[in-house]
Amino acid sequence: VIYSTTSPSITSSPPFLGLPPGCPPNPDWIVWTIVQLLSKGMPTLDNMAYSINNNNIVTKRPVAIYGTAAVDDDVHHKCKRLNNAHATDFGQDNLCLMKLGCNGPGTHAPCPIWAWNRGTDLTVNSGGWCVDANANCLGCTEPTFPNASPQYPDFYTPPNS
Repeated sequence: VIYSTTSPSITSSPPFLGLPPGCPPNPDWIVWTIVQLLSKGMPTLDNMAYSINNNNIVTKRPVAIYGTAAVDDDVHHKCKRLNNAHATDFGQDNLCLMKLGCNGPGTHAPCPIWAWNRGTDLTVNSGGWCVDANANCLGCTEPTFPNASPQYPDFYTPPNS
């Protein structure tokens, strides 16, 4: 069963192959999953468990799309900005946004290599994902999204404060 965590509660027994919320999930990832299920059966799933509407239904993600829990298999390590200098403010092209609150470290998704629109949109580097638009990765494919902590660190102190 394919199930998006943003859908209403359903009653069924696991296993669930879950498509966690993206911003929103990339349609290519959904189509890949459906084709995989129809042609080869259940793909290998990761160990990131999602509870659906607190109903004790657990979903997992395809490893072929979202990667593994390994530290070096996250968005940060796949990002083409990884070895670049760190940005000091937003809007600085091609600089790493980690010090500005990017959630790429610890986020498991193929966004840097399998982006929206296959590079045909109008973002800075024509990639179609948050970082190419000079915005932070929000970590939208992780079970902790949206988290309770602020998305951006307190890196700016207004004058006279």
